Amino acid sequence: MSSFVLLFSATDFTVIPTPTSDADFTEACSETGTTVRLQYASESSNAILGSPTYFTGSGVLMSCVWTIIGPTGSYLAIIFRNFQLELAVDGFEIRYLDQRFAFGHTMYSSNVMNLPVTRAGTTLPLIGTPIILDSSRVRLTYDAQTSDLVSYPGPIFEVHVLGKGNVILFSL
Repeated sequence: MSSFVLLFSATDFTVIPTPTSDADFTEACSETGTTVRLQYASESSNAILGSPTYFTGSGVLMSCVWTIIGPTGSYLAIIFRNFQLELAVDGFEIRYLDQRFAFGHTMYSSNVMNLPVTRAGTTLPLIGTPIILDSSRVRLTYDAQTSDLVSYPGPIFEVHVLGKGNVILFSL
């Protein structure tokens, strides 16, 4: 059974400067996988990630794989800043490394700009709403199958590490 947090908003997290170029991402992605290790120390407790062609709008069709690893016993928060995928062509997936799905926040294949997230009967926008995963190890995959990387550049998202003592979980 998966869980989520009701009590966080994007303003509860350390501010990460908005990227203005592909070079501003914490880690570049690759098809073979990029590992992002987060710690409790302030310098490495968060990351901002996106596709390497997000700002250039050019390049080859691609797949990006990020493996996010936090300290043992921690949780991860994902906050989307932008999320533009071409309907039924591109895909984005969040998967726990133990192979269970992050229920309710797993696979998207659409041109969503503001896909709603439902929590306790309240609908919130995907952009800016923290998604708390009850795991310290997840894999995020973005598949760009469109040639229109200008209109559909993919996601930009933040990842934050949280200690178990910092969150109150409610079961789905």
